[in-house]
Amino acid sequence: MKKTDELNTCIEQIKTDYDRYHYSVFVTIGFREFVNKKKELNLIFVSAERKMKDKDGDNLGEPDIILQYKDNLDGIIIEFKVSSPINPSIFLRSIEEDIDQLKKYDKITLGWDTPSGAIKNYAIVFLVHHEDYKKVKTELIENRIAKKKLMFNHIFSVWEWTPEISTKYAHGDIIIVRDYENGKIGNRLGNYLQNNDIIFDYNEIEKQYDEKKLLFIRREPPTLYLIEQLIFVLLPYISSPFEDIVTVKLTDLISLANQYLPSWISECTQESQIKREWFKKCLNVMKEINIVKKIENEEYTIVLPKKRDLRQEIIKKLAKMKLEKNKPEYRKRQVEKDKKAKILDDFQR
Repeated sequence: MKKTDELNTCIEQIKTDYDRYHYSVFVTIGFREFVNKKKELNLIFVSAERKMKDKDGDNLGEPDIILQYKDNLDGIIIEFKVSSPINPSIFLRSIEEDIDQLKKYDKITLGWDTPSGAIKNYAIVFLVHHEDYKKVKTELIENRIAKKKLMFNHIFSVWEWTPEISTKYAHGDIIIVRDYENGKIGNRLGNYLQNNDIIFDYNEIEKQYDEKKLLFIRREPPTLYLIEQLIFVLLPYISSPFEDIVTVKLTDLISLANQYLPSWISECTQESQIKREWFKKCLNVMKEINIVKKIENEEYTIVLPKKRDLRQEIIKKLAKMKLEKNKPEYRKRQVEKDKKAKILDDFQR
């Protein structure tokens, strides 16, 4: 493959990763708005990413979306998949990881919105992008569940989500969640899905995205996505419109995130949607592409781009950096660098 083709392929992958993460946040917001509007379903949006536990109180993970019926002790766990690997062998390894997590969700007892924290029954939904739906369903339902190689104690269903354009909505952009298993999960939502898709209006969701600053889900965002939110959402709180450069400490960035990007669960300033390690990783990448000019004792000197149209320039820099890191000579240098760092660390101990 020519260098220009490799670069263009890498650029397109960066854009795809960004778009899919962005949509995944919108889908989560969409479910919250959907159950709030569809009163007849008598559902509540319990949480995005609440810690759920087994009967002994051990943590089983944080499902992406948790729904619960108001008038009976039934619920729905939705695990959201942004994308699946294209490479077949990597896809299978990814599916094994997904199964491990889904099996943990199959053991959930505590964490629901009831006085005891428990409910009678719940369904598990694996929600995947429409481009991945066929291979995910084939592997999970046909190759495993149908052949009794994989079993769940609770109802299990695979749904798909897809962005589409519609003439019925203000901006034309919608997100559709489809259940091709004819309401297998049962109850009111199952009955609804026998004749309807779940449709999220992009324009309505965007209001929640901008006003309530629900920008991140539990999974680590693509670097481009985090760079944009850092520069255009967080840093304006500590810099004036006339500044070209700002120096900020990592602890101050975390405090900002706690204040302006609170957890979906608590909506308080004790926990942020962004993890500390995401910040450090992102800022180090920004140093490599020359947006961060200096790093000293977790204090960062950042050049502030003034326009979002710099995205293309940032994407190109990220793509070039990624291709460079994939070269054998780069990996060899990195191995040597890691060895020297370990020797120094062992010596200092």
